[in-house]
Amino acid sequence: MPHFLVSVCKGSECVARGSDALHAEAVACVKEQRLGDHVTVTRGGCWGLCNLGPNVVVRQDEAARAVEGALFGHDATFLGKVGEFHYGACAVETVQRIVREHLAEGHPIPELASDRALRATAKKLSKD
Repeated sequence: MPHFLVSVCKGSECVARGSDALHAEAVACVKEQRLGDHVTVTRGGCWGLCNLGPNVVVRQDEAARAVEGALFGHDATFLGKVGEFHYGACAVETVQRIVREHLAEGHPIPELASDRALRATAKKLSKD
């Protein structure tokens, strides 16, 4: 089974839009699905995607390990590299689907994941 690092934004704009509840839901869903051996859920720093938030970034295998091994890794910049997926405008239902489909079944969700063109419209709004 792949290894995943799930980061839920903790920037002030995402927190104002409900990212605390999203983090709690991700932790609960991972526990409920018994994915803890393969999935780490953490809070990530602001990635400058504020207007697209609340934001969740999923990193898989090597992308996850690279971030986990870096100093302050969980605040790593999102670059859209292989193995990195950005999900924006997340709600509790979105997080449930990410855990069920992307993490448990191993299938990224193209219709929910942002693409390079959308991320190019991102604006940093958070003061963090």
